[in-house]
Amino acid sequence: MVVHAWTSPFLTYAGGASMLQFGEHKIEDEGRLLVAESVAGAAADHADVQWTTELAEGSAAQALVRRSGSPDLVVVGSRGRGGFTGLLLGSVGQSVLHHTQCPLAIVR
Repeated sequence: MVVHAWTSPFLTYAGGASMLQFGEHKIEDEGRLLVAESVAGAAADHADVQWTTELAEGSAAQALVRRSGSPDLVVVGSRGRGGFTGLLLGSVGQSVLHHTQCPLAIVR
């Protein structure tokens, strides 16, 4: 299962009060396309592996924790920016680490 999460935009003010709006279906379509492009190489190399896409509005950490009851493993990435910040987990990894219901792998 590949999980893609997004947060809705907040009110923005540019040259006066205006609200940034996105169509829900457009966000979902773009999310599915992003996931398909992201896993295309791995899917081609491992054609026998079946995968599904789960889309969720909200934070990535919350989406992963909510879905962590049934998988054997949750995998998240870490940007690993090097130096002192490279020693720290990202916010998603940190949150999932403390709340997931299954084993977790943080990959750089």
